This record gives sequence, structure tokens and C-alpha cells, in this order.
Amino acid sequence: MPMMLRRTSLDANLPKNSAQALRLVHSRRWEVRQRGGKRVIAFASEGHFDPVALTSNTFDIEWPPRSGRRQSFPEVDRAEWFDIELARTKMLSAQVEFLDRLLAIAVESAGK
Repeated sequence: MPMMLRRTSLDANLPKNSAQALRLVHSRRWEVRQRGGKRVIAFASEGHFDPVALTSNTFDIEWPPRSGRRQSFPEVDRAEWFDIELARTKMLSAQVEFLDRLLAIAVESAGK
């Protein structure tokens, strides 16, 4: 199975005291560069999301490698809700910055 299908998807849920503040945030976009130079873009928006209802596009890849067979796999195979601390453990370290930025906006919005 391709490595990207073994990774855990992430949809982070803010603590309840911050979620209300996020209503002021319609949509945000952030970008970070990982150590290897890969550019990662994340989006945040308030709304309801049911992980069970997730649908995904697919991509084709030769699998198993060097077999000559092409197979289709979903780009995203699952989604889950996590609290912030658990989300930090599931993300790549370079991408934790996304959570920090989102929390900063929530705290700032709560103070207004």
C-alpha cells in the first residue's frame, strides 16, 4: 500500500472555547516550506464537516512498483476530528505552525 494511504489525515477541531471565536474567521490560507523544500498550503474555514461523508478524487500510480500495473487510489482516504494536542502529534513538525496560526486568530478574535 502506498505510504500516503498509511498516513493519518488531519482535520483539527479547536477547543470549544475557541470554536466560537472562529466564527469571525471566514476563510484563511497559510503556506509553510518544509525542510526538504516542499511547499504545503493549508486552508481553514468555519463550518460543519462530517468525516463519514468524505469523498475524494483519485490518482493513478504504478502499483506494485515496477509491476507494469496501474491502480487508482483516493487522494484522501479518511478524515478525523482531533483536539489540538492530539493534532500536534499527528502532524509533521513543520506543519504544526498551521495550528499555532489558527489558534492565534481564535484567541485574537475572542478578545474583540
